[in-house]
Amino acid sequence: DTLYYYGDTDENGLPHGTGAGYMRYEGMPSATGIHIYYGEWSHGQRDGEGTFFSQYYSGSDNEHINETINEGRWKSDLPDGFHRLLYTFDIYKMLDQTYRRQDNPIVCGQSEPSPYTTVTECTFVDGLMNGEYKEFGFRHYTETQSWNHVVVMQVENGEPVGLEKDENWYY
Repeated sequence: DTLYYYGDTDENGLPHGTGAGYMRYEGMPSATGIHIYYGEWSHGQRDGEGTFFSQYYSGSDNEHINETINEGRWKSDLPDGFHRLLYTFDIYKMLDQTYRRQDNPIVCGQSEPSPYTTVTECTFVDGLMNGEYKEFGFRHYTETQSWNHVVVMQVENGEPVGLEKDENWYY
């Protein structure tokens, strides 16, 4: 995977200062994607404030399946500090035909795409979540039915250690 970069560089031509990097990602067997980062760099690594955007596509028709926007602080190319993430995906599109059955609880009886969105706030230390984790999710099923959820928990070194709130409601 090749990084295409526009911005400030160091004496070796590596991203350093403020700039934007773009990379096409082909690391999954059934999906391809793009990664874009705009923000502060240090000698070729994300380091400082920045925004990371990723988008993935699947199948021969390059059908969009998910995207993530991650804003926060980075250190040595890892999330470090407070981050806010917006994650959108479509469960129906991510599953192959084997799982697209009306009786599959993951699809919840959906025979058509059904976008799901979460907003997450958390703190990272050296790339691992640490501290309070908050997530709000929303999934629109039909014109008259939706599902929402809220999760609040404590995390240490990337592992959940205490669930404070886990609520779901439908309307």
